[in-house]
Amino acid sequence: MDSEELNVSLKPEQIHLFGFGINNSLLTMIIFMVVLAILMISALGRPKLIPGRWQSFWEFIVESVLNQVENNLGRNKTSRRLFPLIATFFIFILFANWFSLLPGIGTVGFYEREIVSDTAAPLNTAKYGLITIDTQVRATPNASAAGKAIASHEAVQIKSVQGNWLEVVAVAEKAHEGHEFAPLTGDHANQGFVEASAVGPAKTIKKLIPIFRAPNADLNMTLAMALIAVITANVVTIMAHGFKGWLKEFVPKPYIMAPLLTPIEIVGQLSRVISLTFRLFGNVFAGEVLLAIILKLAAPILIIFLSLELFFGFIQALVFMSLSLAYIALGLGSGDEGHGHEANVEEITHGELETAHS
Repeated sequence: MDSEELNVSLKPEQIHLFGFGINNSLLTMIIFMVVLAILMISALGRPKLIPGRWQSFWEFIVESVLNQVENNLGRNKTSRRLFPLIATFFIFILFANWFSLLPGIGTVGFYEREIVSDTAAPLNTAKYGLITIDTQVRATPNASAAGKAIASHEAVQIKSVQGNWLEVVAVAEKAHEGHEFAPLTGDHANQGFVEASAVGPAKTIKKLIPIFRAPNADLNMTLAMALIAVITANVVTIMAHGFKGWLKEFVPKPYIMAPLLTPIEIVGQLSRVISLTFRLFGNVFAGEVLLAIILKLAAPILIIFLSLELFFGFIQALVFMSLSLAYIALGLGSGDEGHGHEANVEEITHGELETAHS
């Protein structure tokens, strides 16, 4: 009987729908974006002079983000033009994190059977005899059959036993639930005799491949948002101080220290991307794994951890937005001749910013 194991995968799994392959995190994001658009249009598409509770809820979020932007960048045209981007960061991250807590996200999917090494069961070829066609083992490194190398830890199927030699055929290591492990074909086909010492015991397990996965539990998504935030901060700095003013950030005075300070400034820019990316990804992914473990071991107390994840989802959205604003404010506040002069941010025209974002 196959044993079931918790599937913890850093990268999103690919699923096949209607003959097309798509990452489960991307599928969830598409559905989430459609739902979010419908919710926002229903509340703000035709705003009323005297708003109801639903409209007031969204207006409160928008006004809170706008106040945060103006507190960091000041009440000027620049803050108004950057507000849509910052609001998008906050609203997307917040509601994507909350959407990921809905039943079915990470828990509904299909099972995949996989052959893995079983160190707890020593291999005993004596008991196999000549009728062990379905016995599965794993090849150890440097094993070969009929002069052809078997991939390290590749799954193989015993056909017969002749002393210390096993007649085997390489099989696919993964199969959908209800399907048998198929022998490899073409260039990957491998059949022949190997020494018993070249293989080890194996067992078959079941892993749940979820159809839906939290969008922010995908490193590609968090990296994309981090790049947008950091690139925007640098573009706004160039618009405010010019290209030379931006370069002076990387070659600060005294110039004799440039060989030391310039690499530090470059690493500082890269660290912004890394910190934004992995802070959000790490917290969302860890929360997803924690909920899966609690659901398996202590389902009655799941509501407590769901409440905590609602709070952490808000905190992560707030932190990402605040750091993005801080990077932009640092760029706007550094002058052409040093770090103590304020930039004339009103000089950034609407056309320049639109060109920078396009």
